[in-house]
Amino acid sequence: MNASIAIARAKRLSLGLAGALAVAGCPNAPPEPVKPVPSVTASAAAYDGGPSTPEAKDAGVDAGPAWLLPDGGILMDVIGWDLDPMDPARDYVRRYVFATKRYANAFECVQIGKSVPQGTKSRVEVREAPSPKCKTGTAVRDVFLVDVAGDRLTVDDPAVRAPLVVWPDESRPNEKAAPVVSINRIREWKTPMADMFELLRLTPIRIQGYGRGSYLVITLSGWHTPITRDAADGKIKEALKRLCEANDGQPFAIASALDPPVWLRASCAAGTYKWDRSPVFVPPP
Repeated sequence: MNASIAIARAKRLSLGLAGALAVAGCPNAPPEPVKPVPSVTASAAAYDGGPSTPEAKDAGVDAGPAWLLPDGGILMDVIGWDLDPMDPARDYVRRYVFATKRYANAFECVQIGKSVPQGTKSRVEVREAPSPKCKTGTAVRDVFLVDVAGDRLTVDDPAVRAPLVVWPDESRPNEKAAPVVSINRIREWKTPMADMFELLRLTPIRIQGYGRGSYLVITLSGWHTPITRDAADGKIKEALKRLCEANDGQPFAIASALDPPVWLRASCAAGTYKWDRSPVFVPPP
């Protein structure tokens, strides 16, 4: 890959994940994750979030301003490797709008409905969330048509809907995903997240963008304070909070070149983390 293109993509990757990961049936699909290692699993207290509204539960949609879903899930929780098996099409839309900032950062002002079949695709409707703060009603903002198995996304009427922008890997939503980007020239990865790793005295040696560039996997030279397997929960929590802020609230995973089977996953919206076995083989840099 041309170096300038790789660096440009790396800069885009630093801004987002949120992620919609490739799904089963697609050539770029990641495998199912193995179960986490019980002895090293941990979670941090929430940085943000709150309960869904009763109205949202009745409507069966994702409501704001909280991050929680009516079914108990978390709006932008992509700590898992695969799409939500309960409604993969809705999860696909959720990850796309978050990774591309389709509604800016006003996710509390929209409601993402459950998917319904429409031919060979799934229809997902996004409406305004009634809110005095957002000054919104219940108007339809978008109607997405999702081909989960084909890893494609379109809208019902391009003449009416806002154009679909590219994913963080610069692939178009209705076209094939770009190959997974791997950046090894770390000194040229000039992003807020790179600056934060430096402040934390952690040394990235490779950055990869999965899920059309919406999910970063940062490989470190090794586990070092404040992020180590035996570090205090509070230390890890504070470091990840700062990294989440630098990564624009998008989730990510951290790996170590000296401990490749294990990832530390950060779910920024949920304010949680966990140590997990790597769901893909990542060769040493």
